[in-house]
Amino acid sequence: MTNVLTGLPVIVQVCEAGRPTAFWWCNRRHVVAEMLCHWDESYCSSVHWLVRTNCGKRVTLIYYRCEEQWYVDWACE
Repeated sequence: MTNVLTGLPVIVQVCEAGRPTAFWWCNRRHVVAEMLCHWDESYCSSVHWLVRTNCGKRVTLIYYRCEEQWYVDWACE
């Protein structure tokens, strides 16, 4: 089975429990102000966090375990 990756590669800062606390986009640090939703898609080895940033934008931060890489997918408002 082939994984289809969504989003754009991003650097994410996580807490000790592995939850995202901030990410860098366009040379700017965005702080996670609120965790809205979290789900694990074990069939494609990814974990998703829908969060609200400190500037009020909703984004999904996606961690692909097989790549050990984070991606950001900006939610439409």
